[in-house]
Amino acid sequence: YTLGQAIGSAKLATVGGAIATNAAGLFTGKYGRFGEIVRGLTVVLPSAEAVALPGGSAAAFDMASVFVGTEGRFGIIAEATLAMRP
Repeated sequence: YTLGQAIGSAKLATVGGAIATNAAGLFTGKYGRFGEIVRGLTVVLPSAEAVALPGGSAAAFDMASVFVGTEGRFGIIAEATLAMRP
């Protein structure tokens, strides 16, 4: 199974960092950017409150996407659920 991501900084990157920057890599054309495989996030808000957010196409309003690519401006990504493919 794979996340479908081959980002240039893979040896140094974290999953949270890749989501926070909406990283793209070698297989982006086939699998999409990191934000497209997010199915849910738990974020810690500036108020220190931890909030679980659903994500992906099944959610009525994808609140998790609000945190993708914002580089931690709205909160810190503490946990992520990601889609995997064979």
